[in-house]
Amino acid sequence: MAWELAMTMLLGFLVKHTLMDFFVQNRFPWMWMNKGRFGHPGGIVHSLTHTIGTLVVLWPFIKFFEQSSVDFFPWDELLALTLMFEFLVHYFTDLFKMKICAWRGWACNTSPRFWDMVGLDQLIHLLTYWFIVYMWIGISVAV
Repeated sequence: MAWELAMTMLLGFLVKHTLMDFFVQNRFPWMWMNKGRFGHPGGIVHSLTHTIGTLVVLWPFIKFFEQSSVDFFPWDELLALTLMFEFLVHYFTDLFKMKICAWRGWACNTSPRFWDMVGLDQLIHLLTYWFIVYMWIGISVAV
């Protein structure tokens, strides 16, 4: 059962990430053009779209985890921590990717290093989702 649950959660995160990083962000250039400026609304709003997407992915699982727990576990608090984690990791990963590319003069049409950074950025995001699923499933099995 945990295997199917983990795969379903991970699928939700992969779809969410594709929608937010490529379809939603792409429609609002002020987001992606300003992710390298600390505190700019573009990066903040982009990371918030991912955080809201994470809430949408995890929300259906809350009742399941609550009902399957033998002991009381504060799933709502874990959800809040997960959302903060998602926001912070996404925001700072994007910020540093953009800052490093700007500092080095790497752009999509000038350097293959730009694509190295995009690949690293995507790997960090995917590992974030793997970690979230791993923690949620691990906690649900433990309680």
